Amino acid sequence: MEREQAVVKALIDASSVEVPESLVDRELTSELESLERTLSRQGLKLDRYLQYLDRSVDQWMADQRPEAEARLKVDLVLAEFAKREGLEPTDEDVANFLEEQAAADQELKGQVGELKKSAAARRYFASRLRRRRVLDRLLQTVGVD
Repeated sequence: MEREQAVVKALIDASSVEVPESLVDRELTSELESLERTLSRQGLKLDRYLQYLDRSVDQWMADQRPEAEARLKVDLVLAEFAKREGLEPTDEDVANFLEEQAAADQELKGQVGELKKSAAARRYFASRLRRRRVLDRLLQTVGVD
């Protein structure tokens, strides 16, 4: 894991990607909505939670901004690397990967058909597969097996 992180960090450091503010804003909005859903399931309100933290929505977003930018930069660089190296998974690759992951996860086992029909699930598994392929290629490139 440490080697993977070091290799990814080296690739990111060598890149010159600028993450558009609009993309960061969209990511932060999505995170805030996800936090609100999670809190709601626990019977909490977002505004009350932020009060506990002594933060406003704007302050929370400002606090989260550097991490969101860093995550997006990693995603953009890895996606570009995958494209340049021909590591983009096909629909068939994604379906096979989804089945493989579901076979190893009791929660997912009975949901394979549903997951294959869900565009969001297919995007998620495609992203995971792409990331795995990129990491494998990067480790191979630096001679780590």
